[in-house]
Amino acid sequence: MDKLQGGLVGRHWYYRPPWSGGYWDVTVHKIQSRNKKCVDNRKRSIIRNVKGP
Repeated sequence: MDKLQGGLVGRHWYYRPPWSGGYWDVTVHKIQSRNKKCVDNRKRSIIRNVKGP
């Protein structure tokens, strides 16, 4: 887990970067995005800015 503030909720990692006022959803699972492209599950990718738990 990143050294930033956050935690695991369900299958999604949440962390709060210091430059953002909200939480980011970071996941290693494959997520089909709106443009029908799958995110590589071998990398941690910032999917979207979401409200934290």
